[in-house]
Amino acid sequence: MDNTADVNKPVSTTQATAIAAKLDVTTAASTYAPISTTIPKWVTATAYTAGQQVVSPAGDIVQAIANHTSGASYTPANWAYVRFADYFFNVKAYGAKGDGSTDDASAIQAAIDAANNGGGIAANTAGGGVVWFPTGTYIVGTTLTLYGGTHLRGTGPGGDVFSDTDANLPFRGTALKLKSGANTDLVKTANFAALTGVSSPSAYSTPNRFGVYDMTLDGNKAGNSSGDILKIYGRSFWLQNLVIQNGAARGLYTEYGSSSGYDNEAQINNVRVSDCVGDGWPFKGPHDSVVSNVFSARNGGSGSLHRGTSDRSR
Repeated sequence: MDNTADVNKPVSTTQATAIAAKLDVTTAASTYAPISTTIPKWVTATAYTAGQQVVSPAGDIVQAIANHTSGASYTPANWAYVRFADYFFNVKAYGAKGDGSTDDASAIQAAIDAANNGGGIAANTAGGGVVWFPTGTYIVGTTLTLYGGTHLRGTGPGGDVFSDTDANLPFRGTALKLKSGANTDLVKTANFAALTGVSSPSAYSTPNRFGVYDMTLDGNKAGNSSGDILKIYGRSFWLQNLVIQNGAARGLYTEYGSSSGYDNEAQINNVRVSDCVGDGWPFKGPHDSVVSNVFSARNGGSGSLHRGTSDRSR
């Protein structure tokens, strides 16, 4: 059926009312100001009212904290990052810069902790949520701890262009990069040291249902002599659209107990691990994982080292 004649036709008032009536609006979501469908850019010498939303010069959606008139330059203190939902935590709202030089570790961890604690929101008392990283390079000087139910999501790992040097290529994604001299792990799951090597872990102490998506994790081996990039002990997690590179030790390490568990205990898709001093991906579980399009190359040890068991009796 050809619907080209209907393209760009306005929706009638009756139709719009009917559509709006079908939308689910939760009490929790109504706590926050709705996001306008046409958000203007911030401009100078303009009167703004409390709660009014604009797009900042940096490209972030913000809203006025109080009534004020803008000056000749943008003043961050007059604006707050828009909170999209009870389960969405923007690292910039917690002080992260993503400028490639500031140590953002404490700000990022504050956002992760807020997600883990439910952000103090009654609708999210169980904890968990999405920790959002706008485009930028976030320098990390201390290990980030990832909890169950928490998901780290960026704007993409950037792209590869083989016709020029890295120094001449603008980065257009999200990267977490270990600070020079940190000599520590970049990201690891909660209770990792206590759980690693445990064959029958308690389900209550083991991180589960978490994930990392759409970003580059860089171990900065040029500035560090030790430290893994991403260390996981857990199950039922997702890793998707990641570039894991330049580790002074291992790139990706995953582990879970050898006891029988659930099907599809991890889904790992579109991940590249490269240029690490140690092994690219030592795999010690979780068993019954779904792995697709994982590429490991130019690592000092094994590209992938699998040491796991799987219950085939079910």
